[in-house]
Amino acid sequence: MPLHFPQPHNPASPLTPRKLAIIGTFIDAPAAGEIRVRSNTVVVVDVVSGTIESITPAQAREQKHNKWECYDSSDDIKIIDLRANAARVIVPGFVDCHVHAPQWLQLGTKTDVPLMEWLYKYTFPSEAEFASPAYARKIYTQVVRRLLRNGTTTALYFASNHLEASLILADICGSYGQRALVGKTCSDQLVPDYYVETTQGSLRDTEAFIVSLREKFGDEGALVMPVVTPRFVPTCSRELLKGLGALAKKYNCHIQTHAAESVDQVALVRSQYPDIRRDITILSSFNLLTDKTILAHCTHLHDSEATILAKIGSSIVSCPCSNVLMARAVLPVNRFRALGVEIGLGTDIAGGWSVSMVDSMRMATLVSRIDGFHPPIDRAADPYHEDTTEGKGDEERISYVTAFYMATRGGALALKLENVGAFEVGMQWDAVEVDLTWDENDLDFEDRVEVKEASVEVMFERWVCGHGGERGVQGVWVGGKQVFVRGGIGANLRPRL
Repeated sequence: MPLHFPQPHNPASPLTPRKLAIIGTFIDAPAAGEIRVRSNTVVVVDVVSGTIESITPAQAREQKHNKWECYDSSDDIKIIDLRANAARVIVPGFVDCHVHAPQWLQLGTKTDVPLMEWLYKYTFPSEAEFASPAYARKIYTQVVRRLLRNGTTTALYFASNHLEASLILADICGSYGQRALVGKTCSDQLVPDYYVETTQGSLRDTEAFIVSLREKFGDEGALVMPVVTPRFVPTCSRELLKGLGALAKKYNCHIQTHAAESVDQVALVRSQYPDIRRDITILSSFNLLTDKTILAHCTHLHDSEATILAKIGSSIVSCPCSNVLMARAVLPVNRFRALGVEIGLGTDIAGGWSVSMVDSMRMATLVSRIDGFHPPIDRAADPYHEDTTEGKGDEERISYVTAFYMATRGGALALKLENVGAFEVGMQWDAVEVDLTWDENDLDFEDRVEVKEASVEVMFERWVCGHGGERGVQGVWVGGKQVFVRGGIGANLRPRL
């Protein structure tokens, strides 16, 4: 089916509708464990500001305005009525809180070795290729378009060490209309010579990156925002960490890095800092823990450290696929949320093997059960004396509803995007139109789930937990502007200039 990335509409143009009215079923998760389904509802969006103007029952709206047909000839409003197909619903745009954009070509491959070996054997050579601006533009365009096709309206990106390539990634996000937080990755030690930075060069380029994005896109709340990005403690000298903390404070930037990710990473940090030993203490000492810090993984974090994050307001990103693949560990989501930590969800391209946040939701529900698995079995012991005591950990099970929350509103809150991730008046219209009958495995479209056999709630659960994915995404909006249409004019797929 043709894909279309629409040209931008100029809100100031007299030919551009000033409002968008969508009538149908809206599903969101305003809180963890809570799903909200509003059927036969009309949402009116102010296209100029990109925000939701009103949410009302469609019947009441029709009565008030003497039927919606009265707007059909108006240039001021565009109407999309989905009520003829009960399987077409609108959900908030997905928020991917951890993406390594320069690892795109590794996606789904090269997961055969532990984390630190993986970096040196595969990842650093791959990222070094982004010294070429032409290569960076080609690959980053693929990344952004593919994420939008999957309904990812907001992404937190690690770029490579290169200033020019990082600026290209930010520009592509802006041109295609994706909400993005982008960081030029910083590493001045324990990286191969062909990829390592100098300390002062890394700090200089990071500041230039911040200033350039602020000048082009604006300050706080802009569509594309800069992020101070030390790769992680092992590859950053004390001087670099100190300087990055100062830059984050000077420009009031978000900060992202990895922490307590795997056994080999934790051991390496302990050898580098025998006095303080732990990522959280180290980052705090360099002013890199703030209420705008997002820490990926944290599978080896302790309660006392999570409590520090909660007090400061720092967030954690759960990357369920890569946590199991690369770290053989699971983030205790419910445990840390109970301590007050905001937790978002990430694909972790390319430590994770899928670009789809729907896949990440499925994995989140699955791996949350691992904490309660039976203790390891001594398979050499007498089977007639096996311990049959059930393992503990039921409190760590998360439902698909909580996973959906983490992929939308929870992720937005983790990134401190207060007006993103749910459907409320005044919030940004970042949204995805989904066809719940599409089955990713049904290439001939002959065995679609019948609408009549289940409620919309059941169909949505089946879509998230079973057959849903990229081909079910029919349309995507960011800030009130449509940025992707499936089945549109596919001859010219162009960015939003």
